[in-house]
Amino acid sequence: RMTVMLNGQTVADNLDVFAEVGGYGALIRQFNTTVTETKLEIMLTGQPNGPMLKGLELLGGASAIEP
Repeated sequence: RMTVMLNGQTVADNLDVFAEVGGYGALIRQFNTTVTETKLEIMLTGQPNGPMLKGLELLGGASAIEP
């Protein structure tokens, strides 16, 4: 179980990937946020050895994402 925060705001609390898709499944979630000052802060917290991120896709909205 983990909590996902974007720019200091909780977007998923008590998220249990294993309970939702099992040990070998992929969970896809979409969260919207506003990036200011060209910085996006992603924070995962939870049980020891629990929080992990294996893939990330960023999509621009009103303006394009620059490398």
